[in-house]
Amino acid sequence: MFFLKRFLLIIVLLISLASFARAEVLSSAIPVSLGQWVLAPFIGQQTNVNNNSALSQTLYGFSAGYGLCDRTELDLIYEYGTFSGVPGMEMLLQSYSCSLKYNLLLEAPVSLSVGANYSLISQRDNFAGSPSGSNYGFKVLISKVFSSLHAYVCLNRSITSLAGESSATEATLGGMWVITNQIVLITENTWQLQSAGYTSNQLCFSAAYVL
Repeated sequence: MFFLKRFLLIIVLLISLASFARAEVLSSAIPVSLGQWVLAPFIGQQTNVNNNSALSQTLYGFSAGYGLCDRTELDLIYEYGTFSGVPGMEMLLQSYSCSLKYNLLLEAPVSLSVGANYSLISQRDNFAGSPSGSNYGFKVLISKVFSSLHAYVCLNRSITSLAGESSATEATLGGMWVITNQIVLITENTWQLQSAGYTSNQLCFSAAYVL
């Protein structure tokens, strides 16, 4: 009986899940060149979902970055996540995001950009209804070029409304390895300090192709 109550409590918490994980940056503070496209599939893993060490979310997605105008990049992102850790649970979270990034400094001696993003979110599960909501955030991104490595850090403030409302302060550390003029490998780790008072962790990998 205790196990059943605990199981149902976890499900209720998941159904009202307000935190939102996504591939946070996947780029340096240097914007895409004017008129150029960068395409990047990615995969990630978030742990300690909803402050439960047994729960994790696997993320899959695709991003397209475009050099919109001078020093300005537009990113379009589709992402979905599946949850694991609770027997019998089937849950999917997907989002459509739009992000703008504007460069303020270009390797002088570092690159500095500011940005904003907005996401539409929908959730499906096999226990209750399927809520929808949104997420928006603002970020500051700093990067530095070290030969073929572009290292970056990002601070982001994120607010999510999905069957409840929450906010998170996110710090990302990442690196881009330029393999050729068209192929770039990317890895990043994001620490999310949730408004509920706990921290979750997210690791992402990507391979980008410059058109």
